[in-house]
Amino acid sequence: EYAAWKKSHQPFHWFAEYYGILEGRGGFDVIIGNPPYVEYAKVKSDYEIPEYHTKECGNLYAYVIERGQQIINAQGYWGYIVPLSGFSTARMAPLQKLISGRGNYFSSFDFRPSKLFEGVNMRLSICVSTPNQAVQHSTSYLRWYSETRDTLFSNRVTYAVTAITKDGIPKLSTQSESSLWRKVSSPKRIRHSSVGSSSHTLYFHDAILYWIRATDFPPVHGDYISSHVKEVDFRTKPQLELACSVINSTLFYWWWTKGSNCRDLNVDEVLSFPIDLDALNGPGVELLKKHKALMKDFMKNSEEKVRIQKQTGTVHYREFNPVRSKDLIDEIDTLLAGHYGLSAEELDYIINYDIKYRMGSELEGGE
Repeated sequence: EYAAWKKSHQPFHWFAEYYGILEGRGGFDVIIGNPPYVEYAKVKSDYEIPEYHTKECGNLYAYVIERGQQIINAQGYWGYIVPLSGFSTARMAPLQKLISGRGNYFSSFDFRPSKLFEGVNMRLSICVSTPNQAVQHSTSYLRWYSETRDTLFSNRVTYAVTAITKDGIPKLSTQSESSLWRKVSSPKRIRHSSVGSSSHTLYFHDAILYWIRATDFPPVHGDYISSHVKEVDFRTKPQLELACSVINSTLFYWWWTKGSNCRDLNVDEVLSFPIDLDALNGPGVELLKKHKALMKDFMKNSEEKVRIQKQTGTVHYREFNPVRSKDLIDEIDTLLAGHYGLSAEELDYIINYDIKYRMGSELEGGE
């Protein structure tokens, strides 16, 4: 009976197995790993986790990192590869708090256009933790083409000092970006102009690749609207139109990639953007004009598509192509730059942010 239990449970005790290291040396000098990315709920029926500080995170990789904290010595180093969301979402706040007392280096990687690991379609983060002063460092949100892979770490991975916030670690790679992040701030948020329900509705697609798709009209073709389309209601029509122009801007896209999991744009992120819509005054008049022009351009450049789905059968839908409205979006960003007091260099950086990936074949005149 004991032999069967031992075979099925494979008991392991760190202190017994590594007594000389844990007792004699105070723990390991170095720990590296690629822990399992498995939701705790999926394995809870097989085994339970003790009362870890990271238990609320609900994923095994958080527990592995916490266990590592317990068995490393005071001068030890550790490094893990985990999902990007581990360091960029509020859900993982207990994990971020746990490691905040050490010096950490966070690098963030997209899986488009090229992947960190072939066959792994996941946004990943590599965190290297040191016993030095508790200062946090981050890279930008890194994208690259396969032909530059060999020089990815030597040429692209650069760090800037950042901080752990309630929503995670902003992906800021230079002091200029950190300064820009501080400028794009306001005690007022879009949420201060929103209401629970009204006839002034913003529609936006939550699946983001390189562009935000937000409209002041339902993005429907026939009577079909995608389940990925989310809604936010505003008190007045001008507030709706101003918010829509802001959400479509490259400035918003930059802000979102720096502070999110870079996967899904959710309602709270839209509501959290730092801007006082009622204080736009001068720029607001021009923004309303640009917004109307942008909505017309979205429709002009949209395409009617057909897709066959198992559950709903043949579906007709409208696909927007914001990349073809880049000039109008640039004009919106120019107006927002004036509102935030951005320099000419900062505006140029925003307008050209990730441009070779966002524009793709359009940059070379293709379709």
